[in-house]
Amino acid sequence: MTTELVPDPADDASGEAPPPAVKVPAPAAHRPHRPAGPPGISEQGFKTLYSRFQRFARFRGMNEPDARDLAQTGCVAVWQKSGLTEEEALRYGLRVVRNHIVNHYRARKREITVAELPAHSELLFAEDTELKAVTTAEARSAVEILRSVLGPREFDVFVLREVWLLPHAEIAVALGISVSNARGTFSNARAKVERHRADGAFG
Repeated sequence: MTTELVPDPADDASGEAPPPAVKVPAPAAHRPHRPAGPPGISEQGFKTLYSRFQRFARFRGMNEPDARDLAQTGCVAVWQKSGLTEEEALRYGLRVVRNHIVNHYRARKREITVAELPAHSELLFAEDTELKAVTTAEARSAVEILRSVLGPREFDVFVLREVWLLPHAEIAVALGISVSNARGTFSNARAKVERHRADGAFG
């Protein structure tokens, strides 16, 4: 019986060069995998959240390195909490940062003193607020006057509402109070400020 020999491709007399090698992509399971962020939050959204968390921590008396760490903690918490919108992420992250700050001060058994705040007061008047034209000296003076006019809780609520422009719901989350409490406290604080403004306390 005769066996036909199949010519080897290398013996092809056509003279054409063999096709170039084609790289086969690695299986998907072997590729580096980066988990997707929560739906509705862009990269810029996370940068904004980080900035808000950092400024909130500084506002509550934390130093710069600790504020950065807390901002990162807040962003990681948001990242791990899937399905949040940017508005929900802000509220959730502020609550996480606030809880860490509360634990920090409980551990140290100390309170934020009045003297600490003016040194950081320019942070309350950041460029993304309506008070961006206020100078640092004027900002510190305004904060000191507000401190003398308002109680600690009234001051916190007033600044978060008037300077940061946060809604009452976010203020409530940030300070651990009810929405009605935040709304009532702001109303009382604003009335006090208006009375002192009428008396010329703010120049």
